[in-house]
Amino acid sequence: MEIKKLKKIEQSMQTLQDLRISPFLPVIKLNKNSKLYKDFVANNNILERETRWGKIQLRNRLLTQYHQDVLNGIMLLDDKKMFCLQNGDIVVFFSLYKLSKKMNIAWSSRNKKNLIDTILEVRDLVITRWSPNGDLIGTYNIIKDARYSRKLDMFGVIFSKEYIDFFTKEITINFPDTYKKTRKLIKGKGEGLIKAIINFFITHQENQRIALLKLLKTIGYPTTERQIRNAKEIINKRTDLLKEFNIEYNKKTKIFTYFKQLNDVKFLPPLKKN
Repeated sequence: MEIKKLKKIEQSMQTLQDLRISPFLPVIKLNKNSKLYKDFVANNNILERETRWGKIQLRNRLLTQYHQDVLNGIMLLDDKKMFCLQNGDIVVFFSLYKLSKKMNIAWSSRNKKNLIDTILEVRDLVITRWSPNGDLIGTYNIIKDARYSRKLDMFGVIFSKEYIDFFTKEITINFPDTYKKTRKLIKGKGEGLIKAIINFFITHQENQRIALLKLLKTIGYPTTERQIRNAKEIINKRTDLLKEFNIEYNKKTKIFTYFKQLNDVKFLPPLKKN
C-alpha cells in the first residue's frame, strides 16, 4: 500500500477538493488591513467557507496562491526523493535551488529564505473538511515539519499521515504544463485571482458555465461591492490570457465558459482499500 501511495503522490499535484474548495486564498500576498484578514483574527484565527462541494475550516494561518505554487513546484521536481515513514507520514527531499528554477524565481539568499518561510507557514495551517452532506472528512496539517538534511544535502518536507490519508482517498489531478504556463504568463495585479479561476476550471472534465459572482464566492474571493468591481477590472483586462486556458468570459453577461479540457490535465482515481 505504501508503494501505491508514493506512486499516486508522485503522479499528482493536488486533490480536486483542494482546487474546488481551496485552502489557498485567491491572492498572492495577504493584505493584513483587509476585512477578510481582520475578521479572521477577530474569530480567533479561524475562517470557514462552504460551497456545493463541501465546507472547509482554516485555522491558525491563511495561505495564498503563492503557497500553493510552492507545493506544486515541489511535487513537479523530477529528482525529489520520497520515503514512507513508519508512522504513515511521507517525507519528500528536494533541492531548494531546483525548486526556485522550477518556479522561475531568481536564486538568492533572500529568495531561498522566502521559500523556506513559505513552507513553514504551510506547516502552521490546520484544515478541517466536511462533505457536501455535512459528514466530517477529517482534520489535518498538510505539512507536519520541514528541515534541512545534511546527510542528503537537501531540504525535507514531512507531509502528515492525516493529509496523506485524505490525499490518497480523493481524486487527484496533475497539470504540469498548465502550472508552468501560469508561472510564466500570470504576473502583476490580480495574479492570485486569475490563478484561482484557472485552478478551479481545470478540475472539470466537461464544459462548464458559471456566473461571475457565483465563481468569486466559490473560490473564496471577497464579494463586497468594491471587491467585485476590482475583480471585474482584473478579469476584463485578462480575457485574452484566460482564453489560453480554454476559459472565455463574456463581459456583458458576466458568464464564464470552460469549453475544452486542457491537454496536460490528468485525473487519478482514489486508491482502493486492500
